[in-house]
Amino acid sequence: MLRILDNGIESRNGHFHAAWCLVDEDGRRYYRVAVLRELTAITDDPQNRRQAGEGMLGKQWAAITGLYNAGVNFVYSALGIFQPDHIGIVQLYGAAVSADSVAAGIGRAERDAAAVEATLAGFAQSQLRPPDLDIIRWYVEFLSSARKPLALLGHPDPRVKRRGTGRDGALPEEADDLAIEQNEILFRGLAKLRENFVFQVVSDHVPRGELVRDLEQMARIASNYASRRKGSKSIGFSVGIPIFNALAHGYSGAGGRADSHAHSQAEAWNQNWGEADTESRSHSVTRGSSVSLGESESESGSRSVMQGTSQMESQSTMQAQSTMQSHSRMQSQTESSAWGSSSGTSQTAGSGSGWALGHGTSLNQSVNAGGGINVGVAKIDLGGGTGVSESWNLTQSQSQFASSGSFQSTSEMHGRADTTGESWTTGTGESRGTGQTVGNATSEGVVESSGWSRSTSRVVTTMNSETNTTGEAHTRSQGFGRGYGESDTYGQTRSNIGAQTAGAGLTYGLAPAINVNRTWQVEDDVAERLTEILRGFEGLLNTATHSGGFVTSAYLLTDSERAAVAAASLVPEAFYGEGAPTPVLTAEPPEAEREAVMEAARAFVPFKARTNDPQDPFDGWLFWRYASLLPADKVAAYVAPSLLQEGTLKVIAPIPDGMGFYPKMSGEVVLGHQYSPNTADLTNAPVRLDKPRLMHTMFAGDTGWGKSVAAVRMAYEIAYRWNMRVVVLDFGFAWRSLLNAPGLEGRVDIRQLRPDGVRPLRWNPLQIGTYINPETQLKAFADIFGSVAQLGQKQQQHRLLDAVRRVYLRVGVMVDDPLVRADPQYGRVSAEEAARLGLVEGTPLGDLSADDRQRVAVERSKRVGLGDLYEEIEQEYDSLNPRDQVGRGVLEGILWRLKSLVRGAPAAQFQPGQDAIPVEDLGRPNGVVVLEGGKFLDNFAKAWLLGWAGWLIYSDMVARRERQINRGEADLFMVFEEANIIFTGLEGGGDASEGRSAPTVGEQYSNMFRDSRKYGAYFGVVTQSPSLIPQGIISSCNNLVVGFLKNPKDKDIVLSAIARSEKGFVDEPWRRFLADEHIGMVIGRFPYAHSREMQLPILFRPLMLDVPEPTDAEIAEKLGRITL
Repeated sequence: MLRILDNGIESRNGHFHAAWCLVDEDGRRYYRVAVLRELTAITDDPQNRRQAGEGMLGKQWAAITGLYNAGVNFVYSALGIFQPDHIGIVQLYGAAVSADSVAAGIGRAERDAAAVEATLAGFAQSQLRPPDLDIIRWYVEFLSSARKPLALLGHPDPRVKRRGTGRDGALPEEADDLAIEQNEILFRGLAKLRENFVFQVVSDHVPRGELVRDLEQMARIASNYASRRKGSKSIGFSVGIPIFNALAHGYSGAGGRADSHAHSQAEAWNQNWGEADTESRSHSVTRGSSVSLGESESESGSRSVMQGTSQMESQSTMQAQSTMQSHSRMQSQTESSAWGSSSGTSQTAGSGSGWALGHGTSLNQSVNAGGGINVGVAKIDLGGGTGVSESWNLTQSQSQFASSGSFQSTSEMHGRADTTGESWTTGTGESRGTGQTVGNATSEGVVESSGWSRSTSRVVTTMNSETNTTGEAHTRSQGFGRGYGESDTYGQTRSNIGAQTAGAGLTYGLAPAINVNRTWQVEDDVAERLTEILRGFEGLLNTATHSGGFVTSAYLLTDSERAAVAAASLVPEAFYGEGAPTPVLTAEPPEAEREAVMEAARAFVPFKARTNDPQDPFDGWLFWRYASLLPADKVAAYVAPSLLQEGTLKVIAPIPDGMGFYPKMSGEVVLGHQYSPNTADLTNAPVRLDKPRLMHTMFAGDTGWGKSVAAVRMAYEIAYRWNMRVVVLDFGFAWRSLLNAPGLEGRVDIRQLRPDGVRPLRWNPLQIGTYINPETQLKAFADIFGSVAQLGQKQQQHRLLDAVRRVYLRVGVMVDDPLVRADPQYGRVSAEEAARLGLVEGTPLGDLSADDRQRVAVERSKRVGLGDLYEEIEQEYDSLNPRDQVGRGVLEGILWRLKSLVRGAPAAQFQPGQDAIPVEDLGRPNGVVVLEGGKFLDNFAKAWLLGWAGWLIYSDMVARRERQINRGEADLFMVFEEANIIFTGLEGGGDASEGRSAPTVGEQYSNMFRDSRKYGAYFGVVTQSPSLIPQGIISSCNNLVVGFLKNPKDKDIVLSAIARSEKGFVDEPWRRFLADEHIGMVIGRFPYAHSREMQLPILFRPLMLDVPEPTDAEIAEKLGRITL
């Protein structure tokens, strides 16, 4: 019996790792260690599953086969936890080992558990993790308190449908397809009752050699019953009239010496005629091996029928002294001078089936006559016989055997042969005493095999009839004197080979005979059914020798009578099938054995106690008390992952086919690490980017899914690795952590668009850029303001453009406009301008160089601001006719947008003045500047100010490159947060059915994205709604980083960008996967490459810039506080 002496649990990092027990089993002590992992995720694509055809069960079968080859003892536990907390089904997979110590056991169990995890990777992207200690605590407590254990005995049947018997009552032999997860039926039923349970399967490895020996033994047992399934019975009638007359006179004496002299002269004439007709059919397939030791026993179920006619006449004259003894066993002795030796080995394995049908009749007649003269004795022989026989025979057999052996024999023959008469192939053996008579008719009776014979290597059988497997009959009759010494078929004695008697006699006789036989075919259904069952076992063992065999105990532990009865009914429903040799059933251990069964379950060992039933031939090698020998497919039926949704296992869609993986990407910039497209595990293969593949990049995904993490990482790496200038137009304040980024010390500046910020940006949006032409900036201002504010092209933007122009003309900003040049005040350089710019006072604008005129325009623009623009529009509004509702409505919209920037604290921040900072100079030459929008300004104000600042910074850089000013200046990487608002305004997007226009973008933004790369400027677009980004910008964003998305229109944009079809059913898994990515998982595509194989999308986890986010106080301490 098995007893647990001690036990414990090993945990790591707050999770269960291994369980161990010190076990005493029949006096032998050892440690049993089990390492278990919880199956938490598995992928299942119904469409692919239908196409594959193998299903979950087929994959699990392959996994168990692999584990058998590795010698792993497999453990599976399904925990049904419904009380006290409703958790559902928890599925644990692992391995168990027996060892001399806990440490050694844990080491080996970890190794085997790794093999289990590797084989379960056959379920694409399945996830195993250490179970929580709370789960294991419940498991241990339930094993200690369960009161209703059940053991599953027999063989589960993987099946799709129920199968019935044939017309003859036999079960079908064809293999069935694999079924869906059968254990799901069991778990669903118990979950319906809300009853706690544990379904634990422990399968210990059985060596293959032992399985082969068991298969051989089962084949021998099955073949014995198979040979008895069909046979024949016969009845015969025979009439014989023997007439014998014999005269014998013999002399014998006892003395020390005897002399004899014999002279024989014989003349014989012999004429034989015979006719035979034999019909037979046979078919056999043989496997096995035979051992020959000079002795053999055979058993046959065949019957031969012959038809033939023979006639023999013989005449002989002989003189001899002999003594003849005859009896029913026909004993004779012969001496010869032959010897020999032989040795060999043979192996035979096979199975066969065959049938034969034969019919034959035979008519034999013989007449013998002879005479001879011996000294003192006269002898005359007469003999004759007639025989007729008829029989039918139908034989069908099937056998399977396996044997091997070797033999070596040495024989020395001195003419002494023993024919004991035990060979029943000699016919009826009714020639009593005539077997040694020359001229004996060999067709006496019908040759009928009794099914058993025995012979030795020293026996030479001589007979007058010969039957072979083809049904031919051959009769030989020879009569001669000394010539019979050369015959090897009759066993006649010769005086010169050991006969020590002398005699003389006269014998003659006549023996006609007639035989009539009738045969019936016999079938044994008992043997048929036993053969069927045994061959089922044989097939099971044959499968085990190929795919692996395990001693398996399946424990189903419940805690109430209600649950136990339900389990007993659910087990056959789930696992029963007629295809199994022993259908599965449940057995409740009696009270005396219940604790022993529970101890085996707690120790993770099969219950391998024998039944010790002398009538059970399979005890201890096919069945045990509460265990069965199961091949890999039967174990898989128990332990295949159950896709029951009520539990901790989550069924998810797999990573779509076609996802790339690049283990060696080139480049200095590291963005993250790739996921394996096969296992969904995070690898250490980095996602790298080199400078040639830097393109405009779109970062898309719902908020919180990691798109900004990827954007921050790219900006940091670009600034740190390539020393580029980085400008971040931050809609909130998520980028200030760059201030603490390693390697960027002294290069980061933070400015805020809100006046109460620690470093507010003192900026006049109407101030002309240092190198930007006033006319160009004027048009861009109206275009970008109108795009963000969603102003109409014909009315609103036109009126805004005119208003800004009037403001600029009023102070002479438009230095190339004829009205300004003709103006007496602003057509020349003023004294103030001359002092500030170092120009000559009174110089006409036309006489200045282009650069000087640009400087004058910048200086004059410092006198006007958004307040002046607001007043100009307000005056125009007041001057309109009250009936001009269209015009008044247009101006009201513009005024409403500007009001938040010209009232209160923002008015002082964005007013004109000499202290305003040129925004285009921020971050030059290779700094990192973050413009924070904050949360206090309205969305329009933030979107327009950020977008306008971005345009000014980019346009200034372009102008400098065109004028070749500051050559060698670093390239620019600009990030647009909430890009859809900046580019299209607050109400952008939608479709015609919603009454809104498609996304539009200002002409300036389109030009920026289309032409910027040639000037060394690159953009990053961060958005939650790619469908709201204008098509021109999307077309320019070749690089892509996409996280979780659920909007159908957003998915269309992304699918097209990663070279997948956004319509139809071909790439539907990709569409679903976009809404199935977890936090921190993004799809990346960097297709700027010279080979197509480098353009595949990849799945990766962005590297987070793990630095603390600075507070306002820390920003003030590092960068200084700015007070307006």
